Amino acid sequence: MPSRKELVRTEILFREVNEHIVELTDAGQTGEPVILLCECGRPDCLVQIEVTAAVYAAVREHATYFIVLPGHVAPEIERVVHREDRYLVVEKVGSAGELAREHEPEG
Repeated sequence: MPSRKELVRTEILFREVNEHIVELTDAGQTGEPVILLCECGRPDCLVQIEVTAAVYAAVREHATYFIVLPGHVAPEIERVVHREDRYLVVEKVGSAGELAREHEPEG
């Protein structure tokens, strides 16, 4: 089982991939939906989540927020702050939140 730190590092990696996807697709310019990867801590999870760039931008306004599939929440490091049918927004708490803030991309 991955450590808490490994879980957060995996989630940060998926977040970085998703940010590149949004940049490369120009979805923010067109308002079209964008297909992102679940930002959970499971290193083998490649499940896709379809949201608009605006929704993802709202999640990314918070360094400690990540977008995951229902059932992919790691309660030992995060709590659900928003629920939709297709995805959840989770907030990293405690040392996981600190690590997420430390690795917040420059914007």
